[in-house]
Amino acid sequence: MLLWHAHAVNVYRTEFQETQGGTIGMTLNCDWRAPKPSDDPVQWAQNVEAAERAVLFDLGWFADPIYFGDYPEAMKARLGDRLPRFTPEESALLKGSNDFFGINHYGTNYVEPSDAYLANAPCGRDGIIFDDAGVKMSADDAWPRTDLGWNAVPWGFRHLLCI
Repeated sequence: MLLWHAHAVNVYRTEFQETQGGTIGMTLNCDWRAPKPSDDPVQWAQNVEAAERAVLFDLGWFADPIYFGDYPEAMKARLGDRLPRFTPEESALLKGSNDFFGINHYGTNYVEPSDAYLANAPCGRDGIIFDDAGVKMSADDAWPRTDLGWNAVPWGFRHLLCI
């Protein structure tokens, strides 16, 4: 999908943009992943790292190749050969293939490292991104929820916009 996006942008920019004056972007989804509160400094540090990793696996999976030409280092290290590698030509085509940044946000969760991650177990091969990221999510019971069960936490969107 990323390479098709980059090719479509390239065709538009070289053949149509000058006369049409349009812009192309990809709107991405990312929910905020806040570190689960903890009074234990070691646990808190692990939760902060897990939250950063969760956002990288969610938003960085698509945004990093589009803006920087490659996947986040954390994803490459964790997923190894399961993550496709870009050739230098593909990386150059991807980098900068967005004229604007669009984002959808539907909720916020607390995250902490999964037990498998803490045990240094190999990440799963079942295709579930949060298993691959090595995080488990939870919510504060005091947070309001939508009819779809999403956590309605406006400060999460504010934090997401500030990264």
